[in-house]
Amino acid sequence: MNLTTRIQKLSKPLPELAKQFSSTLTIEADDVAGSEKKGTLYAAFDVSSNTSLDPLLVTKIVHDVLHDSYYTSEIVSPIQSLEKSIVAVKDKVTELSTLDFNIIAAALWGNVLYMVQFGKGGSFLVREGVVKSVNSATEGNFSEASGVVRSDDVVIIGTQSFIEKYNPNDLVTGSVSFSVSDLPERASALLIKFDEATSSISEEKTSPPSSRPEPTLSIARKVPAELPKIILRSTRSFKVKPAYLAVIAILVLLGGSIIWTVQSRNKAAKETAVSESTETTESVLGVTEPDVSKDEEFKISRIDPEAFYDIKIVDAAASPTDITVLDSSVVVVDQSSGKVFTSSTTTPKFVEEGLAFPGIKSVTYWGGDLAFVDNEGYKVYSEDEPAEVLESYAQTDLGPSHPYLAFVYAVVGDTLNKYEKSTDVLDESVWAQSSVLQGAISLAIDGNIYVLKSDGSLLKFYTGEQVSFEVTGLDKGFLNPTKVVKDVDLVNIYVADSGNNRVVVLDEAGNLVKQFVANGDTWNNIRSIGVSRDETTLFVLSGSKVYEVAL
Repeated sequence: MNLTTRIQKLSKPLPELAKQFSSTLTIEADDVAGSEKKGTLYAAFDVSSNTSLDPLLVTKIVHDVLHDSYYTSEIVSPIQSLEKSIVAVKDKVTELSTLDFNIIAAALWGNVLYMVQFGKGGSFLVREGVVKSVNSATEGNFSEASGVVRSDDVVIIGTQSFIEKYNPNDLVTGSVSFSVSDLPERASALLIKFDEATSSISEEKTSPPSSRPEPTLSIARKVPAELPKIILRSTRSFKVKPAYLAVIAILVLLGGSIIWTVQSRNKAAKETAVSESTETTESVLGVTEPDVSKDEEFKISRIDPEAFYDIKIVDAAASPTDITVLDSSVVVVDQSSGKVFTSSTTTPKFVEEGLAFPGIKSVTYWGGDLAFVDNEGYKVYSEDEPAEVLESYAQTDLGPSHPYLAFVYAVVGDTLNKYEKSTDVLDESVWAQSSVLQGAISLAIDGNIYVLKSDGSLLKFYTGEQVSFEVTGLDKGFLNPTKVVKDVDLVNIYVADSGNNRVVVLDEAGNLVKQFVANGDTWNNIRSIGVSRDETTLFVLSGSKVYEVAL
């Protein structure tokens, strides 16, 4: 379903010169094709500088750079397009002066709203009379969120000063009255109301920045049944030109529509009995709220994981596939390009290593170095200066692999092979053979060999034989798992359960220790996991981002 929007701008008129100011923007593509491809942009920003600036000039720079960078970007992801555009805006604005710059921008594609915030600010969703803060994932100065919006939803995006001064509940219930001209210099917000495209309600455009005084804006608590509206009262005497009357009329209709929607929803809610169903319900930006009633029973820890780093900051074309943790570094690899990215575990800053290993997979810790399989065979790589390949053994078509003692173990089809290192090749011998090994995707060894399969089963082998092993305590089985982590230094077994957006921790007997579940859709594409050597930190690779979780 495609949606249109109606906008209410809450922003102080811009002066000719100022050290502190804020504004809001609605930005359209130059043509229909661009609009269909990239949607419409909405933004609120604020600036604080030690020197006086021209607010109109700064606003034009923000508008033009956002427009050009966003609509010409070849990046498919709306979130990443917004991030790139905001970085371009920040870089351009900070050329003017040393200043504090904060911005929150949103893009509407169809019925999905994408939001990226740099610095301070806030956003809220009003749905069926209920106001909720938008859940967002944070990495450094950036926060991001996305989700489905519905007809009659209202989204508020605002600067930090606006959020601190005005409670969003007061805005939508009509319990606040204020003059726009009395807003703090750094307080601005946009109220975005969504309607079905078939409603033929045209989107309202915001007027260019103006230094004229604006009328008092009072959001009415009580409105006439025939025509809900926002009451506008003048704070000073001035002539209102026809163009301004048109703008005021639009604001009247928009504000009334927002209040009528909220109050109608509130009335309907009071007349409806509260259901005691334990089913999930829709929440902020279409993200579902889970049933948490059995979290304690199933040892579920719901978290807001801290974003450690986004690999696309290093390489915009990267598609990372695996991760592991060495003594003091985190290693992420891209199987397609063969690139290796490393970062200190304490200071998140990934850099690309000089060598590439196409087909790299099954990355794991090996005596302080990185062990892996690539298109040529099995290798051990040292990231220490000078970075070099310490061991290299030719062996094609290796499946999920893991080193142990002086050997390398790998599953090929229905066979678990044991490879002995010999000069520059691997000598193969069959260690176990069974049809149950078909579909293996990951291997871990601590003396026992754990085999994770694509169907969600986790098998255990010892001395060449499958032994009894059962995962117990879970509320649901593994779905599209991606990696199992365990070695002689780790007490527990860790499983990346991508299909269920979680990481499961088991003891050596298969009993559930804990489940980590990220709030929102932060972990909707778990590709791999790694655990620090002291078993205090979990690193999760979801999409292109690495998340850090305290164990």
